[in-house]
Amino acid sequence: MAEDTGNDGDEYLLEEETGQEGDNADASLQEDAKAGDGAAGGDPELDSIESKIKEVEQEAEKLMSLQAKQKELLAAPAGEGAGGNSEEIDSRSIHIGNLDFATKPDELQQLFLPCGTVNRVTILRDKFTNKPKGFAYLEFSDPASVEVSLALDGSLVHNRAIKVSAKRTNVPSFMRGGGRGASRRPFRGRGMRRGGGFRGRGRGYFAPY
Repeated sequence: MAEDTGNDGDEYLLEEETGQEGDNADASLQEDAKAGDGAAGGDPELDSIESKIKEVEQEAEKLMSLQAKQKELLAAPAGEGAGGNSEEIDSRSIHIGNLDFATKPDELQQLFLPCGTVNRVTILRDKFTNKPKGFAYLEFSDPASVEVSLALDGSLVHNRAIKVSAKRTNVPSFMRGGGRGASRRPFRGRGMRRGGGFRGRGRGYFAPY
């Protein structure tokens, strides 16, 4: 009876040790899984891909914003972005010709400042060489300043007499009527005479049937 009791004790201890080993194995597997998840989250390649995706999304948002602004500008009436329509701006602007190429916008502003408030001075340049064309446009804030500024016609700027005149509004040719070179004479085919006969290459001619 004593031997049976000893065997039962050994079996109980063995089961207890086996259960502890199983628990330890499960805990080890859980730790390995957590370590694996941490390693996956710190993958530099994945981080690089995510950052690139964010950059692409930001660029797409910027592009959409620029497109929206462009649509607003296109939808606005012509000249509205510059503070009014073109005819209204031209009514308070002057043309300044015979300018020396060394003339600066601030020099023209100082010259015409006694005539009224100057909004803007634009010296035209060649789009290929970027050299001044020798004339400029000056915009006042008040149309009445245009008449006053005409008194400065012939003033010397860099020892050159400038030409001051009111700016004219450019009208497209298709709105003016017939374009340059348009002829009002009726078309006559080659070799046709006024009487309706046909003139050949020789001296004589013959009338069609």
